[in-house]
Amino acid sequence: MNEQEQRNNIKILFDTEITNCMELSRRTGVSKCTVYHTVYKLRNAESVDRKVGSGKQRQIKANSARSLFILAINNPRLSVRKLTCKFNKRRGLSFSHEAVRIEMKRRGFTRKVARKIPMLTQTHKANRVDWAKSNRCRDWEKVIFSDEMSIWLAGGRVCAWCKAFSARGMFPIKVSRENLTGRLYCDILHECLVEQASVLYPDGWVFQEDNDPKHTCKLAKGYMEEKGMHRMDWSACSPELNPIENLWSWIKREIDLKSPRNLNELDRELNEVWNSLEHEFYVHFGHRYQKESN
Repeated sequence: MNEQEQRNNIKILFDTEITNCMELSRRTGVSKCTVYHTVYKLRNAESVDRKVGSGKQRQIKANSARSLFILAINNPRLSVRKLTCKFNKRRGLSFSHEAVRIEMKRRGFTRKVARKIPMLTQTHKANRVDWAKSNRCRDWEKVIFSDEMSIWLAGGRVCAWCKAFSARGMFPIKVSRENLTGRLYCDILHECLVEQASVLYPDGWVFQEDNDPKHTCKLAKGYMEEKGMHRMDWSACSPELNPIENLWSWIKREIDLKSPRNLNELDRELNEVWNSLEHEFYVHFGHRYQKESN
């Protein structure tokens, strides 16, 4: 119950001829100080509504608050103090961590400590070893790696999907503001992957994707079978085995430096960064993966 609701409850009881402050405090569960202040206003025929502009003024204004919100969304594990340092350094400001904490609370953020759990169970570890042994002699230059990522701005989220990484070339990046579904996933495969992969790999290719339910749904499996796509078995809970994660990390750093202000700018910057990648950049990742797997 917020302060305005407390005052309204006191006013309702006061209108029923209950004017004793101690009795009002007992019945409403509101502090005596708040009751005294509210009753004083009622006896002087004043409104109990909060006056516009009263109270402590916000230290962090709207523009800075939006930037802080984006930074917090993209760095969910930062403490308030670390978030404040990073925000002040980036914007050239000097807000206190208390001001940042208040702004985060105003925007609905809560303080939580991440639960410490093992990232991999013994079953996961055993499956990863089996996977590594079974793929030791694989020709990784024929593997097309895939992944998705999300970037948040104050105006919303942009989902970037990419069937775009192999030792022989990059595939078009697909930017969408919709949540990925099985149907959308099949449309992206058809639009961005199948034809270009056949051109780059006339001798055949292997498709890598994680075990997301949208990737393994009946609709997606049916589409892959129809197109004759060979899907690589992938070990669960193993995002770090996908070299495209390194690529995403680099892209996010580049986007962060450009500081897009809205979704349209983010869309444009994302495509520009993606198209600026040199051939040697992704060939290096492919050859490195081949070397490390052997």
